[in-house]
Amino acid sequence: MQHSTYSFDTKSFIYSLKLLSGIFCVLAIVQYGDVFASPRPTEDETANENSPATIETQVAAAASDKILGKIEEYEEQLATRTIGTASVDSLSRAHTRFIAANLSEMRLYLFENGVATATYPILSKGKRGSRWETPTGLYKIETKEQDHFSSLGQVHMPQSMQFFGNFFIHGWPYYPDGTPVPEGYSGGCIRLSTDDATAVFEFA
Repeated sequence: MQHSTYSFDTKSFIYSLKLLSGIFCVLAIVQYGDVFASPRPTEDETANENSPATIETQVAAAASDKILGKIEEYEEQLATRTIGTASVDSLSRAHTRFIAANLSEMRLYLFENGVATATYPILSKGKRGSRWETPTGLYKIETKEQDHFSSLGQVHMPQSMQFFGNFFIHGWPYYPDGTPVPEGYSGGCIRLSTDDATAVFEFA
């Protein structure tokens, strides 16, 4: 009687194990791929996201976006406030009293019943091309204050006449200690000498 002998094939067994391991890894990656792609933040990373510096940066970015939005809204308003084809002469004849500021010639005119009764030099205006450029267009005097204090510039603006937003016609501004501001571009307002602004103030 013959006995049959069986030998164990070690190489084939190892190859089979490798093949099964490979298939298992592929299945695991397909099923849990999003976990591997987006690991959970560590405690340190979470702490950094909630740190005062990061929160302050986020708040500053939000405030900056809000300011930019206001600027864009303001510039859109300016675009619609043009005089168009109407001339100063025709506009002055349509009003009993009319103030015309020629920002190219740097002259301000007072018209009464279509006739120019006075003219004054404009001493300063907003810088052309800047965000604080003095707006052109057709406006009316909204408010009048003999002494308007600008919280933005921290200066007194004598004989102030508001014509649009934060834009005024006014006399030469000065600091709370009485020192006049130096010569140069304004923050968008039309600056006259205080004496001239007083005359315009009374006219308006």
